[in-house]
Amino acid sequence: MSEYSETDRSSTFSGTDTDYSSFSESDEVNENDINETKRKYDFWDFKKIPFRGSLKNYKLGKQIAKGKFGDIKLATFIKTSKVYVMKRLVKSKLISKTGMALQAKNEVELQYQLRKSPDIVQIVDFFTDVDAIYIVLEYCSGGNLFDKRELRPNHTFSDRQAAIYVYQIVRALAYCHERGVIHRDLKLENVLISVGGSLKLADFGWATQLKSLKDRRKTICGTLDYFSPEMLNSETYQFTTDIWSLGVLAYELLVGDVPFPGASKEEIYGKISEYDYTIPSTVSRKARDFIESCLQYPENRPSIGQLLKHPWLHFLK
Repeated sequence: MSEYSETDRSSTFSGTDTDYSSFSESDEVNENDINETKRKYDFWDFKKIPFRGSLKNYKLGKQIAKGKFGDIKLATFIKTSKVYVMKRLVKSKLISKTGMALQAKNEVELQYQLRKSPDIVQIVDFFTDVDAIYIVLEYCSGGNLFDKRELRPNHTFSDRQAAIYVYQIVRALAYCHERGVIHRDLKLENVLISVGGSLKLADFGWATQLKSLKDRRKTICGTLDYFSPEMLNSETYQFTTDIWSLGVLAYELLVGDVPFPGASKEEIYGKISEYDYTIPSTVSRKARDFIESCLQYPENRPSIGQLLKHPWLHFLK
């Protein structure tokens, strides 16, 4: 359920119906869950969200992305002329696919819970009508990190610049993990660039919140290149699946490609499952250590708090 990117490896919201790079085999929500939810209260009444906006308050502009469940457009708040991004999700389309209605509701509520972090794209308004739900988010005019990397020579960043970027992403993930939230679709396309150049973590369409430290998940979702081995193999997981994706992201920034490339999904599956990757000699020792610490068995991966202290990210010292 990508925020607003139109790349060829986008996740379910902006991808095609047959895009193998994204999956949702949900064991967390099903039709019974939806029916039970409807019985308890009006499903589309987001009582936890205090926003009470209206579509008439906005002038819609350019469409940024279109997907199976709706679209994303620029939207100008008429009273202030400030530009935002409006994500529209069509209710009937969400209900037609098992689990997606609850997932959309979950996305809105998590986005609201995480609104105070400067490293996460802010939700600024939310409302519904008969046909759709509307999520209004801050507009990051600098685009996304994938597109910025594509414009770079050799599609890579310097060691220092990559460390600066990764540090900001680690801070965003730390804010999430401290609140029990696993992002589950971390990738360059979901890291947006503000007008001032700082990074913002976006797209909580596949995010989930653990109820306790013992709580685990088994859903396969997100983007294939970033799948952790435990997710790919339908094993239970917690926050360490985000740590794996962080290692893939850091690798991409420095090398210009994913660590597990393949001509087919089967080849990619095999490489991820076997932890089969090579770090080029051009990558610095500290960056190499950071990546290797993320791309290892889940029980050996560091926590996000430990990664905040990693020497590679202490780029000012």
